[in-house]
Amino acid sequence: MNRRGFTLIEVLIATAIIVIILGALYSTFFLVERAASDMEGYGLRLQEARRVLDVLSGELKSTLFSAKVRSTRFVLKDRDFFGKPTSDIVFTTINTTTNTPYVVEYYVKEEGTGLILMKRISRGTAADEKPLEIDALKSIESFSILVKEGNKWIGNWDTDMTSGLPKEFKIGITFILKGRSVRLSRIVKPMIEI
Repeated sequence: MNRRGFTLIEVLIATAIIVIILGALYSTFFLVERAASDMEGYGLRLQEARRVLDVLSGELKSTLFSAKVRSTRFVLKDRDFFGKPTSDIVFTTINTTTNTPYVVEYYVKEEGTGLILMKRISRGTAADEKPLEIDALKSIESFSILVKEGNKWIGNWDTDMTSGLPKEFKIGITFILKGRSVRLSRIVKPMIEI
């Protein structure tokens, strides 16, 4: 007998092997696609939190206070929001691009089931100007700022009651990322002395 083609069993086995290989490739592709999209969301959230921390650090480095100039101030209040530490801070800082003073306030407010870090900006000299209010970071667990007094970190400071600015600031932001709490923190020293 002269044999010139494949038998039915050979064709079925080859088809089954191709189906198994394509199924494995298909599932691998979608696993990689899902992991990539998850990492993109993870990276964006982390980048957003780091940006807020960088901006706040820069503003605190440029904090400005003089007992002779009444419009300058630094007020830090330690608060508790449903058992989670939060801070309210109001301070005068210098805009490094325009070299003008402005007042910045960071505070936490409730949004639905979570907390949101808010930022309010106004020029230090224009009392009649309406401040700009923005969402700095959504879905946070805590926001705390501590200042160094002597050898200990404290959560309250008011330049009306103290002689000047603290020597160091410790900033901490805790937020939820993929169901886990992530905390970013930084220690900053003011760079401007009057």
